[in-house]
Parts: sequence; C-alpha cells; structure tokens
Amino acid sequence: ALAELLSSEHGKVVADAKGDIQRGLDVIEFACGVPHLLKGDYTQGAGPGIDVYSMRQPIGIGAGITP
Repeated sequence: ALAELLSSEHGKVVADAKGDIQRGLDVIEFACGVPHLLKGDYTQGAGPGIDVYSMRQPIGIGAGITP
C-alpha cells in the first residue's frame, strides 16, 4: 500500500517505489546500528601480557565545503 501511494504521488512505477521503500528501511536499520560502531573495543591477550583497549572520542567540529 505504501508503494502504491508513493507511486501515485511521485509518478513512479510500483516496482521502483518498492525499491525506494526497501532502501529507506536499509538506511533506518544502518542508522539504528550506528551507536554500536561508535563504541570502543577491547582485545584481551593481544600478546604476552598485553591487552588492547581503544576508545573513540570526538575531536571537534569538522566541515566540508563542496561545489
């Protein structure tokens, strides 16, 4: 039903509208998993008597000027 509504609203074929809906769901699923990507990591026993711990921290504001 959502694909048919999108098709009538934007003039797309229904198959293309279904693809847009699936891509939207994939983006939402990825966005929900982003906090997992932002956390640090811990590796026990990386070497003899060595444990490795990484922590992600913000480094400040970043900007990009694009054409």
